[in-house]
Amino acid sequence: MSTLADYRTKIRALLDVEAPRYKDSLLDACLSRALGRYSKAAPDVRQEDVTLAVAGRTQSLGSLLGIQMALEVRGPVIPGAEPPALRYYFFWRSGIPTVFVGGGVEPSVGDVLRVVYAANHNISGLDGALATTVRDLHADELAGGAAVYAVMARAASMVETYGSKLAEPTPMFDWARAGQEQFHTWLAELKEEKTGVAEFLPTLCWSLDAWDRG
Repeated sequence: MSTLADYRTKIRALLDVEAPRYKDSLLDACLSRALGRYSKAAPDVRQEDVTLAVAGRTQSLGSLLGIQMALEVRGPVIPGAEPPALRYYFFWRSGIPTVFVGGGVEPSVGDVLRVVYAANHNISGLDGALATTVRDLHADELAGGAAVYAVMARAASMVETYGSKLAEPTPMFDWARAGQEQFHTWLAELKEEKTGVAEFLPTLCWSLDAWDRG
């Protein structure tokens, strides 16, 4: 899997002769921005067991780093048995990912829930990440998106820089706009691809009952 150093190399190759003008800090910030958009389009799907510290149906999922939303909740987890799927409602409370679970028995302290969830991707070395979750197949497109954001940031700064040629940022903006459109089109295509995430979508909501239908 590609690391931060690999991505910097890819981005600088795209910037070509202009590469020396871009600091690593700018490239990293733009890579982080591109990675955030990529994560929304094609999130990393993870599974983790959560041991409950409090009793009740409302439970924090704050221990699941990078979580965007829960895709499936099962429990309680008992060794040697497949935990049953639970009805649940996922929401954010004061910035903390939270889940309200249904089922016949109210969760107790020490119970374990098995959560499948969509999460933000990581790149080893970026923002302290220890491992890369982005597929190498997508590395070039992601680097291209980061390069576009870097060019847009530099072109915008040049407009306000005393002594710069007024016409110089224009071709940079034009190149960046075209590249941004291409990157966003690619992200839209990723959203439409069939992935494992789609298999969990039917379990996201409560079933409608007579009260819901009025």
